[in-house]
Amino acid sequence: MLRKALMILAIAGLAACDSTTGTGGGAPGFLAALSSPQNDAQRQARAAGAPMVWTALARGDVVVQGPRGYCVDPVTVEKRGNSGFAMIASCNILSDGATGPRVPALLVTVTVGPREDEATVPSAETIAALAGGTLQQSETRDGSVFVQLAGGGKALISDGEDRYWRAAFIRAEHLVSLAMYLPEGSHLAGSDGADFLETVVEAIKNASREKSDESSS
Repeated sequence: MLRKALMILAIAGLAACDSTTGTGGGAPGFLAALSSPQNDAQRQARAAGAPMVWTALARGDVVVQGPRGYCVDPVTVEKRGNSGFAMIASCNILSDGATGPRVPALLVTVTVGPREDEATVPSAETIAALAGGTLQQSETRDGSVFVQLAGGGKALISDGEDRYWRAAFIRAEHLVSLAMYLPEGSHLAGSDGADFLETVVEAIKNASREKSDESSS
């Protein structure tokens, strides 16, 4: 918990950098260079508390990976059988500047629900109601729903943006829910947030497909 608190403070302190730093983009294919979720490098990273390029949840059905410059914080990873949780943030912040480019400061939580037959993505209105926020705008892209909420962003970063984005999509019959929390003044609190969150969704989908292909080969 101390690690998480320090990371949040670091993100708040980097708010000024956000307006001048590009978002980066694309889903990196680091998964191909790793043999499995249980390889030695991943185990050592978790033991040392170092940022992880990816982590497998829900018995490998969902592989959480961020866009370029963003890593998984191993301290936040929770594996609960066929569900799980992880948090994505700047590799540079998580490593105290040891690795990764400077990218906009943010936190993305990834929650993987249990596997369900005929799992469906909830509507934007349902996502807003469950989050207890006021729906400002929403989009559906390639089966994924992106929702901007007027309030609730300070739940994780007390002095951050109150506006924040959520997203939901289906992967291997699991509902995967994302929430993106931002420092105050971040341009990603506006319409650009959906574009960035889509890169996170695509990174997770691509990494999950690669892992699935490796397992079946």
